[in-house]
Amino acid sequence: MKKNISIMKKIFSIFILLGFIILNACDPVGDIYDEIDDAEIPAVADVEYTLTSDDYATILDAIMATNPSDSINGQFIAANEFFTDEISIQDYVPYFLNEEYPWLGPGSTAKITYNYNGDMPADLAMYAEASKYELDAADYTMVGALVGEVSYFFEGYSPDAFLPEILPDLITDAENGDLYRINYMYSDIVPVVPETPPVEVYSEEFTADLSAVDTFSIVGDDQKWEFDSYGSDTYAKMSGYSGGAQENEDWLVTPDITLGTGVNIFLNITQAINYLNDETEQIDILISTDYAGDVTTANWTSIKADINMPTGDSWTFVESGDVSLNDYEGETINIAFKYLSSSTNAATWEISEIQVTEGEKIIEGEPYELNDIYEFSNGMWEKASNVHYLNPKDYNAMGAPGSYDNFSDSELPQDYIPKYLDNMYPTAGDGQSAIVIYKYYAGTTMTLADEYTLTAGEWVSSYSYVQQQTGQFAVSANTELWVFDPTETYTMTSEDYQAVVEYVKANFADKDESTYDDSEYYYGASYYYDNFDLRNFNSEEFDDWEEAVADAISTIVLPDNYPNATVLVNGVQMYYKVVFATYSGAAGTYSMKFKVEEGPTFTFVEESTTLL
Repeated sequence: MKKNISIMKKIFSIFILLGFIILNACDPVGDIYDEIDDAEIPAVADVEYTLTSDDYATILDAIMATNPSDSINGQFIAANEFFTDEISIQDYVPYFLNEEYPWLGPGSTAKITYNYNGDMPADLAMYAEASKYELDAADYTMVGALVGEVSYFFEGYSPDAFLPEILPDLITDAENGDLYRINYMYSDIVPVVPETPPVEVYSEEFTADLSAVDTFSIVGDDQKWEFDSYGSDTYAKMSGYSGGAQENEDWLVTPDITLGTGVNIFLNITQAINYLNDETEQIDILISTDYAGDVTTANWTSIKADINMPTGDSWTFVESGDVSLNDYEGETINIAFKYLSSSTNAATWEISEIQVTEGEKIIEGEPYELNDIYEFSNGMWEKASNVHYLNPKDYNAMGAPGSYDNFSDSELPQDYIPKYLDNMYPTAGDGQSAIVIYKYYAGTTMTLADEYTLTAGEWVSSYSYVQQQTGQFAVSANTELWVFDPTETYTMTSEDYQAVVEYVKANFADKDESTYDDSEYYYGASYYYDNFDLRNFNSEEFDDWEEAVADAISTIVLPDNYPNATVLVNGVQMYYKVVFATYSGAAGTYSMKFKVEEGPTFTFVEESTTLL
């Protein structure tokens, strides 16, 4: 018999006949169709069914027939025979139900058991969900000058050796047990440093005057760039302050600087800025390749964003660091320092040195991306043992997955990861295990982790993500099509039991025989024990404990937690199933189901009380 259908409600005499057919026919679906066609009225029934391999293919067929635009997800369902959070039963099981049970009308429900590729166990999820830290150019300089120059690790500068040393300075808020995915670059080729040191092609230190540079006062004739000194420091200085802040626009421009080709070109500036007051737009550093003596007609490109600028509130001189000018190799350039001030703010800008150097380029390798998982413990970082995060190079080595650096329903991880582990553990014996973190595409790209163990010479996954779950569906009164049933399950908390206690103390104190602040004997709720004591309800008010508990939940618990509950969701009646603890000499757990009605109010569905 293909389907197990229990007729719960009789509509005219046809449902007596349907019940007989369901219990006795070998092909009930065909017979039922005949009876429905004869009766010409919809049936109401409750269905319980487990999807088979063929049913997942049926979903794809139904999608192709009714909504081809969703075919990619349909193909995923048919190929994998499971659902995910992204490709959910809520959206796709109705395709199956509308195909298989079109003759069931509003009031019908279906409990469908399906395969679900769900949440990873916590001991694997913590690796897949590890926080990411990506090393930047400044981080590599902490390892060494050459590593900082090329911004990648290489032989002799192993990430395994240096990352534990620098991570405490990079991640300062880590707590014991924290896991981080450290993203960095590595090259199999050691960079080669040229023997010839860099050559200075331009330098200005402003030791006596500003005769070697051009200065222009576009706005504010009384304030302009000038030579100044303090102690042993000499510099070019500009300030728009004279008895108060004044409006100014003033430029300082270097002479022509001709740059070579095939070399590394760097600009270094030493400068101080004070009284900027966060008006950063008043200071700019620019480059032109067509300056001919008039700053207003030349084209200028700002390079300030590439420069380590002073904070703007100190007389301390700050070095810019090496600012690459490689984009201008072979060009003749001029570097300009543009100053603005207003009637409300006038900073002081001092420049003590401008230097441009050229040198042979370091011969670099071709770095590639790597990721390692590190754990923080007792103030130290340690690389996680036998944990592998698959990187683009790994996917490329596997072949097809390298096209997108992920697995998918057409390139399953179990077809590739064992081969990867064979290469990583060529001499391993049975019992060796390893955690592999990888990307999987299923409509969206997910990060997953799985543990493999070498068993009888084969790498076997230690956990299957595919699990069976059951979801409920109903026929919408609006569309007469199947939709996900929005029944929601709620488990009572300590606060809920206390709310019941407080409600009774405030409203039924004369009917409550309990003398405790954390328990009441009207409904039997106890905050202290987090349960309903089935022996302590008020028998004069309620016929049995079920009536007492149902009244407490419908009057207090559900209105408190769901004050905006709606009667219908997608045209389907909304229900809440409430799970609660009990004691009657022995501990127990029950659930009760409540129907939402206008108000909202919550009506106990009596036959739904179940012992779990």
